[in-house]
Amino acid sequence: MKLSVPEGFRRPPLDGSGGAAAGAVLTRRYTTTYHDTSDLALAAWACSLRYRSGEGWTVKLAPATLGPLIARSEHTFEGLPGVPPPEALALLAGYLRGRAVAPVARATTARRSQTLVDPEGRSALEVVDDTVVSLDGPGSRRLRQIEVEVLDERATDVLDQVLGRLRRAGAQVGDARTKYEWLLADRRPAPEVVVPTLTPDPSLGEAIRAILGRSVTKLINAEAAFRAGADPEAIHDARVATRRLRSDLRSFAEVLEADWSERLRDELGWAGDALGAVRDPEVLAGRIGEDARRLGEPGAADAIVATLLAEVAAARSTLCDIVSGQRYLALLQGLVMAARSPVFRVPADGPATELLAPAVDRAWRRLRKATREAASDPTDAGLHRVRIRAKQARYAAESLAPLLGKAAVRFAQRATRLQDALGENQDAVVAWAWLRDAAKAAEAGEAFVAGQLAGLELEARQRARGEWPKAWKALRQVRPSTWQ
Repeated sequence: MKLSVPEGFRRPPLDGSGGAAAGAVLTRRYTTTYHDTSDLALAAWACSLRYRSGEGWTVKLAPATLGPLIARSEHTFEGLPGVPPPEALALLAGYLRGRAVAPVARATTARRSQTLVDPEGRSALEVVDDTVVSLDGPGSRRLRQIEVEVLDERATDVLDQVLGRLRRAGAQVGDARTKYEWLLADRRPAPEVVVPTLTPDPSLGEAIRAILGRSVTKLINAEAAFRAGADPEAIHDARVATRRLRSDLRSFAEVLEADWSERLRDELGWAGDALGAVRDPEVLAGRIGEDARRLGEPGAADAIVATLLAEVAAARSTLCDIVSGQRYLALLQGLVMAARSPVFRVPADGPATELLAPAVDRAWRRLRKATREAASDPTDAGLHRVRIRAKQARYAAESLAPLLGKAAVRFAQRATRLQDALGENQDAVVAWAWLRDAAKAAEAGEAFVAGQLAGLELEARQRARGEWPKAWKALRQVRPSTWQ
């Protein structure tokens, strides 16, 4: 958490806050050089690449906001000044997309830092008091900023009392700019992908930019988190973003230029397959491990799971190569341009609600047709098609919920329940088939365990088949024709 302070601010004693002991105040000075592209692409994505004397190189990725706190992924690299390490540039590849970086801002900082240790001896917080002086431009601009970094999420009492003391001394929560953003001042760029805030009656262009912009932003940030390896859900998040983009491009095909949108869909399908090659065996390994715990023998499936984890490692290596390649970076560039300037087959200034609302009804009709076919012959393949159609209908309703209101939200929620029930069926089918094949190739002991696990998956499949008709009935009650 960053706090701004008035001129002449005197930091209060922090010892005893929440029962924590304050350590010695450490002082140091350093010079920082920020590197970015000529159009400040990293700043546009709220990222930074810096070299700091005595510390080396640091990449900070786009932050996530958690209430008043800001969570920012930070990664350090060794290297010489003026020569960004290749590993740091690779981490930022999705933001840079082939653009070179160079020094764009410099500053000196006088830092006073203090760590607070809770009664159990755990480091709870670090309070940093920085005075920053810009080295660029005429004159010298100064910034004094207090930053409270949470080192232990359990230290809520310590955090509350530290913030209380700082506020009573005059510090204020408000200006959350990073030092890099402050240094850029009026050079600070707008976000590369702007997600418009929709009015009650937006234009088609505004609505599509908002729909695509949300998913493109999530994909690029998730892809960077995957490169960093710090977020176990990053691949899942990136895959969901690619699926949603493909679905939206299909749902709104009536208003989008056909060749343009189909090219993007094809490339998103290719990227999604690469993400799925990692995610699918990862999910399957977790599922089989959970099945083994249900058997009361959590270690029984270790050898089976090890095979899947080897598959995950190989697929992850392949994915790393893919996201570093020109084809993938070209896809990201195309998606950024799509979010900024989508290509339409109808006038972009037309009324969004009138032009886009029929997409939900079309998605519903496709879902209804798939459901009727599955009801007459409920094969696993047929139920999987229903699940895909349910997901497409859900995505269309969620994308248009800002325009269509609570009815679309309710429809999307019930479509999600149908999708989840059918997803459990599909996951059980996939796990059962994999375990069956594993049992055939395994030695006696492992084959026996695989057979037991396969039996659990058949039970899960049967339960899911009993659940989805109820979810379908609930969804039918809020079908688009019932909306007012």
